[in-house]
Amino acid sequence: MSINPLKIIQFELGPMDNFAYIIICEETNNCMIVDPAWDPQKFIRTIEQNSLTLSGILLTHGHHDHTNGVNQILNYKNCPIYYSIGEIKFEPPKTANIAQVKHNDKVKLGNQTIAVLATPGHSSDHISFYTNPNLISGDALFIDGCGRCDLPSSNIEDMYHTLFNVILSLPEETLIHPGHNYSDKKTDTIKNQKKTNRFLRSKNKKEFIRKRNGF
Repeated sequence: MSINPLKIIQFELGPMDNFAYIIICEETNNCMIVDPAWDPQKFIRTIEQNSLTLSGILLTHGHHDHTNGVNQILNYKNCPIYYSIGEIKFEPPKTANIAQVKHNDKVKLGNQTIAVLATPGHSSDHISFYTNPNLISGDALFIDGCGRCDLPSSNIEDMYHTLFNVILSLPEETLIHPGHNYSDKKTDTIKNQKKTNRFLRSKNKKEFIRKRNGF
């Protein structure tokens, strides 16, 4: 698969060490924001300073720390919001342009496309966004960690499937761009994470569940 000419800008924001992203098609200067939260004006300033055109919002899941800036972004531009057809934890404005997506859907950004991967476990509605060689993994996979599985819509067996059957099926050179800064690195390859991430080093589902449950 050829590598798409998409640029990713990472932002660290808020009291929970969230990562949010702007993805840019450099051929057209169209962009999308992933998980806008905590400081919407920072995204807007970046868009305007780089003469970008905002064409959409991508949400990995509906938790407040990933969505609390959506309405302010929509006040700037009422662009489409792409999120999972599963459970969602926030209510967008009635005027919002909703585009619900599912596993293997493609979202067009300028001349390129972004693939949607269903990655439940942390929440039932969780999705990730893949554009070779980059994966924006939200709260599914962190650098040297993975998302909590003890929340109301979490499912630890779904998380195991997400990590071992979805994410680890991607090329080892894939760069993980997580939803929080919980490590000394802000991104890493799947190849390296197989070596250093204790959850990905689990030999089977039973071992993973034991580790994720803190035993």
